[in-house]
Order: sequence, then structure tokens, then C-alpha cells
Amino acid sequence: PIKTISKVSLQNERYEEYAAYYGYESVDAMVSALEEAGTLSMLEEMARLDIVKSWVADNCKTVEPQETEAETETEE
Repeated sequence: PIKTISKVSLQNERYEEYAAYYGYESVDAMVSALEEAGTLSMLEEMARLDIVKSWVADNCKTVEPQETEAETETEE
């Protein structure tokens, strides 16, 4: 099951960054406005996406493409 925003997760630094970026005076004010507009789930999705993107960026490995046998034969 997917967890929803709780008081504990509201302490998340990411939510503080979102609140400041979007012009809210606090995370609580942002959450109240989003609840009222019925779009709180969008905040949760955005935070999850940012977490996943950060994890991928930190854990991906870049590799150089390797020539395949067919490419080598074509060059000869």
C-alpha cells in the first residue's frame, strides 16, 4: 500500500523546498491549500518522482557502447 502524507513525512526537507518554491509560508499552509483544491495527491506523486530521480542519478552506471560483431564485419 502507498502511504499518504503524514505529520512525520511533512518534516521532509523536500516538502519545505516545495513550499518555499511555490510561495507558501510553511508546509502546513501548502498542504492545507492543496487539500482544499483536491490536489494533495499531486504533491505526493511529485515528491516520490523526485526521490526516484535522485536515486537513479546517484546509482546509475554509464557505460560506453560496445561494437557488436555485425558492426565489426560491416566496417571490414
